[in-house]
Amino acid sequence: AYLVIILLCLLLALVFYRVAGKDLEKEFLTYLLVNLMIMFLFPPTPQYLVLLIPFLTVYAIVSDKGFLRPLALIALFASMYILANNSTLLLTLACDSAFIAVETVVSVSDALAPYWTILFYGAGILQYIAILYLAYLILKNRLVDIGALLRSRRKENSDSE
Repeated sequence: AYLVIILLCLLLALVFYRVAGKDLEKEFLTYLLVNLMIMFLFPPTPQYLVLLIPFLTVYAIVSDKGFLRPLALIALFASMYILANNSTLLLTLACDSAFIAVETVVSVSDALAPYWTILFYGAGILQYIAILYLAYLILKNRLVDIGALLRSRRKENSDSE
C-alpha cells in the first residue's frame, strides 16, 4: 500500500507540474490537500486525522466551500470511531478518584461491548467513505486533466520513436 501511495504522490506532482495554471497558490494548496489525502487512502486511525482536519478546514474556507461537507463527515465519524475505540475512558477517573467505582466502569464496558464493536467498525467504514468522498470531490474535475496529460505523454513518446 505504501508503494501505491508514493506512486500516486509522484503522479500528482507530475500533474501539478504540467497543469499548473494562473492561480499557482490555489493549485499548490489543492496539490497539498490531495497529497495529504492520498496518505489516508490506506485506512488510518483517527488520531492521524489531526493532520488532515485542520488543513481541510483551511482549504474549505479559503478555496472551496464545497469541502465543508466532507470535513464535517470526517470529523464526525472520526469522533465516533475514537469514542468507540476508547470505551474505557472513565477507567482512569475511576482508578484515581472515588467518583465512580472501578467495577461499575468495567461492568458497563463489558455490557456494552457488542455495541461499541458495531460503532467502532461502522464509524471506521463511514470515516473511510468520507475520505473517498473527499477524493472524489478533488479529482472529479482533475481526471480530465490527468487523462489529457497521459495522452500527451503517449503522443510525445510515439513521436520520439
